[in-house]
Order: sequence, then C-alpha cells, then structure tokens
Amino acid sequence: MEEDASLVEIGPRFVLNLIRIFQGSFGGPTLYESPHFEPPNTRRRMIRQNEKRREQQEVFWTPAEATDTQKQLRLTQMKRKGLP
Repeated sequence: MEEDASLVEIGPRFVLNLIRIFQGSFGGPTLYESPHFEPPNTRRRMIRQNEKRREQQEVFWTPAEATDTQKQLRLTQMKRKGLP
C-alpha cells in the first residue's frame, strides 16, 4: 500500500516579532530587547506633535502683502528663522 503524503496549509501565516525577553515568565531581568521596536504611543505622539507644528507654522497673507515680492521677502525671513 503506497500513500502520497503532502502538506496542506490551512489558513493565513503570521509572524511574531520579539520585543522583549525576560528571565522569568512575566518579569525579572531583561535578557533581550529589540532595538527597532517603537511603542505605538510614541508614534502617535510624534504624529500629533508634527500636526501641531504645521498648524503653528501656517502662513496667513494679509492684504498689505498682496505683491509677490512682499510674499517672497516674508518667506525668506521665515526660512532664516528656521521655519519651512
């Protein structure tokens, strides 16, 4: 009797990325910590900070600055101060 053995994949694959390995089950000294892991709260904080910075740096033109040369002058001054 001859059987044809084959493997069949059932369902999606997933990958577990190590963040931290402790000596004990749920605590103790850290044996390994991933240098590439960035906590989600840190990422969200950076996004909020970037949005606030963009809002603060928005340029509102006044009617007195109607000419292009005045706008260019103001943009040059802003760049010198370190604003985009």
